Amino acid sequence: MEWPRDVLSLEDWASLPEISEHHVEVVQGVLVVAPRPNGSHQRAATRLAYLIGEWLPDDYFALHAVEVLSEGTRRTDQVTKFSEYAEAGIEHYWIVDLDSPVSLITYRLIDGDYENFGEFSGVAELDFAGTPLTIDLDALTTRRAQRP
Repeated sequence: MEWPRDVLSLEDWASLPEISEHHVEVVQGVLVVAPRPNGSHQRAATRLAYLIGEWLPDDYFALHAVEVLSEGTRRTDQVTKFSEYAEAGIEHYWIVDLDSPVSLITYRLIDGDYENFGEFSGVAELDFAGTPLTIDLDALTTRRAQRP
């Protein structure tokens, strides 16, 4: 398939076909095509989404982005998206690095810039809007899921 090389509009993005063999996203209006993430990456992202979804109160709304680093997107996640998300006003940004030991860095938007809010490996004890959350980071990639 020939990928668009120009800056994409929302309509352009919506009209792209589903491509299961690639990870496709738009960063600063530019289409980024990378190999599909490996099983550990997918497992970690799915488990984090589940844990966060179960943990937050039903009536709580927060602008929160979580990126699980991959070799093909590491620079984009740590540099480009970092500034893009801050510009967009996303209040919380977490970066998970699956390289051993699995680690989590949490950032919070303060006066338009992200400030490091905590770095964790092993077990992360977090407090998010007064609600405690414990994440066993090593369990994110194991075959047996962590239970909330």
